[in-house]
Amino acid sequence: MQPLSAPELLSVWESGLGQEPFERGLALLASATPSQKTEELAQLSVGQRDERLLTLREWTFGSQMACELHCPACGERLEMSIGVADIRVDGEAACHEPLSLKLDDYDLRFRLPDSRHLGPNEATLSAWAHSWGGHPGERTTERNDRGRAHCHC
Repeated sequence: MQPLSAPELLSVWESGLGQEPFERGLALLASATPSQKTEELAQLSVGQRDERLLTLREWTFGSQMACELHCPACGERLEMSIGVADIRVDGEAACHEPLSLKLDDYDLRFRLPDSRHLGPNEATLSAWAHSWGGHPGERTTERNDRGRAHCHC
């Protein structure tokens, strides 16, 4: 993988305007990894893909990410800085073989998702969200409080 120049980054950004987020991520990786086809990159686990995207982000913009959030309860603006290394995990350690989980009488076999699994699911979510008047990606406070930043309102 190689860093992207400003013109390369702008070109990928412009070509990705009509794409889904996972497609834009793959386009960035394809530009930064010309030795691999997009189809190969789509087979990376989501963790492997995101590790590479975070590395590319760090090479391009630096190791700190400035974040701005709004408290869902009162709308207060919250700012924080996160280091790329604080959230990046070793995606290469991911297993491509099916995994299994045994619990009581259940024997579950699964594999880690990759970008090919995201497309139809996002389309389904989008169609479902629009059918009830919501916005894809919109989350309700009562159903998804975990991981949200709150002020002390």
